[in-house]
Amino acid sequence: MGFRSISLRRATLLLLGLWLAMWGPGGPLRAQAAPPGPHGLEVRVQDHRGQALAGAEVELRWLGNEGRAAVLTARTDASGRALFTGLAAGSWELRARHERFMIFVSEVVISGGKPLIVAARQENVRGAIAPLRVRLARGPAPASPVVREKPAPRPTPPPESRPARPQAPPVPAAAPPPPAAPAAVDRGVPKESRPEPVVPEPTPRREPAATAAPSTPAPAVASSPPVPPAPARPPAPRVAQETAHEVRTVRRHADRTCPECPSGESAHSVEREVASGGAAAAGCPGEIRNRFAAAPPAAWVEIAAELPPGCSAIRLELPAGARYTGYRYESGTAAGWVDCPAGRECPGLSSAWLGDPIVVREGDATRLLALFENRAEGPRRARFTAYCREGGR
Repeated sequence: MGFRSISLRRATLLLLGLWLAMWGPGGPLRAQAAPPGPHGLEVRVQDHRGQALAGAEVELRWLGNEGRAAVLTARTDASGRALFTGLAAGSWELRARHERFMIFVSEVVISGGKPLIVAARQENVRGAIAPLRVRLARGPAPASPVVREKPAPRPTPPPESRPARPQAPPVPAAAPPPPAAPAAVDRGVPKESRPEPVVPEPTPRREPAATAAPSTPAPAVASSPPVPPAPARPPAPRVAQETAHEVRTVRRHADRTCPECPSGESAHSVEREVASGGAAAAGCPGEIRNRFAAAPPAAWVEIAAELPPGCSAIRLELPAGARYTGYRYESGTAAGWVDCPAGRECPGLSSAWLGDPIVVREGDATRLLALFENRAEGPRRARFTAYCREGGR
């Protein structure tokens, strides 16, 4: 079996097609530069205990419609901060990594306000012992205005050759303009003989005449006894105010609203917004879970009223006769939700659920309580879901 000969023209076309496929008409494919803009971003990287991490590598990649963009990189300083300037508004992919820690990956939305973390996750790598904490803030604006590259000027066509025109004779210098005419003099009535304008004098305002008081004395009015002040209403407990903002939902496998429920099970959820306790707040006290576990459910409301800001007790009661089968913890913002492991920080949200829920069974009733802690700079949504089989089946 011999080799089939290829003509020179066909070989040239094949080589040309291969060159275009590899390099393209404009040279090798390269990552485009990220679009410039007036925004800045400050990234703070911390370990799982909230301590600043120096030397962490932070990457930013533009996720706009202009195609794949180059990666902007920076390393955190001694205070765990990395600064980016000259960023365009829109979506960016953020990656933070450090030795012996998981890789933090999220989508960041940058606008005129505070940057927002969307859909954060932790990528486990070999040798990682704990997740990273990442917080964002508005960074400084660029010192100089953003200057975009101007397009290359188009080549101007060569001038057309035209016959030379005869030069016109020189024009004599124009004569200077005549001096301006003096202002017109008012030759009307002399100033001394002009009548002065008559200004009408203001009419003095007359005060109404005071009427004489009647000489007959007014009858004495019996003084009424003082009315005692109304008793002040006691302030409503904080737990009652939070309950007004709760959203409770029920999903069942039977009506196909609970895809994760096995046959015969239902999901009962409580959703609540928990205000920020701040990074410097004490959070939930260490012994508070033991107090709830030792107290009857009737006393849970009183104990919850003593909780500090950023710590919330979320209560849930299953239908009578239902058999409790499991639970689910979630936390999120307006951008979305993430699943949270018990006793560990929710990925990228600086919030956590403290241990497994407390379950108390009293006859046919089953009551549950879960503790949620928010250490973020803003509010966080907390969703507690309990699964059960209704009717005791």
